[in-house]
Amino acid sequence: MSDKSFMVVQYSKKFIRDPLFLFGIVGVLIFTLYYSLEDKYQATISLSSEVRIQLAEEYKAITGLKASPDVIEQLEQDFISDEILFRDAINSGMHLVDPATRSSLIEKMRFRISAMIPEPTEAEVVNHYAQNMQRYYTETLLSFEHVYFSELPTNSENLASKLQSGELLNGDRFVHGKQFSDISEGMVRGIFGNEFLTALGPLEPSHWKGPIASNHGTHYVQLKSKKPPRPIPFSVARNIIANDLMQIRISKAVEVKIEALAAQYEVNIEP
Repeated sequence: MSDKSFMVVQYSKKFIRDPLFLFGIVGVLIFTLYYSLEDKYQATISLSSEVRIQLAEEYKAITGLKASPDVIEQLEQDFISDEILFRDAINSGMHLVDPATRSSLIEKMRFRISAMIPEPTEAEVVNHYAQNMQRYYTETLLSFEHVYFSELPTNSENLASKLQSGELLNGDRFVHGKQFSDISEGMVRGIFGNEFLTALGPLEPSHWKGPIASNHGTHYVQLKSKKPPRPIPFSVARNIIANDLMQIRISKAVEVKIEALAAQYEVNIEP
């Protein structure tokens, strides 16, 4: 063996023994193995016997008919098709960019959290009512009569005085009627609008006032009575109170969950 060949052999032995060289060889082998396995990997969609039974039972519950073999085959094929489309939607990141999908998933997460919260006991509902009684009052109730005009009349300045003196004015037909008795402020706002409700505030009973604008046109109004808010009895408000208490607990549970999850993310808010 020549001196030159001997030097090449010795250098090669030294190079092969180098840990970095061995590390590189192992890395190449792992990289090659990973991609060869990934190319062969194929995701599995399973249609279990439980799901097949459920599909047939749901069909019978909806149609009232027992599923025939052809129907069962179609149901199962539809299930597989839906699963394929669902997985493709996830793989394409639709849940990240589609607003409707995103909102649906968020609501389902909130529902999952709320499902773990037990219903409040009767004692807890009573305590919540006692501690928050100011929230459970009726609205102010209003009784009034009005004369309606779809357009402002030419002699609008004198109409309130004529009505006050007892003169009868028909006005235009109003779809909800002329007389309102013990109607809540919320309903007045819903029918006539907030501007109309605000105008009723300073009115004195038995005095005609107008013109007052609403969502429908112009009105001349005589306030009959105004009943102030009063406490709603517990027996009447019980379900509302229990629901309010549950909503408070759900909001708190969601807040705690979000705080725990937030630690996994770095939040950047652009100015």
